[in-house]
Amino acid sequence: SVATMLVATMLGLRSTDEVALTGPKVELRKFARRFSSSVKVNGDIDVRRFVSAGEEFSHAVERFGDFTRRGVVDARKNL
Repeated sequence: SVATMLVATMLGLRSTDEVALTGPKVELRKFARRFSSSVKVNGDIDVRRFVSAGEEFSHAVERFGDFTRRGVVDARKNL
């Protein structure tokens, strides 16, 4: 799905298959579903849902450690 590809791209993964991997603190499938739910039937994006999914995802990524926290902080500054 588009959302799965987006999550894979955001994480720098080579394959969307890798999105199904789980970490000790986060299950990436949950975020793929959240991003997917922001896509409307006609293909448009529900911006509020997309932003909400992005916020939740970024909070989870921050918990991976300092190496991801700095990237999330920098990304937020650029938004």
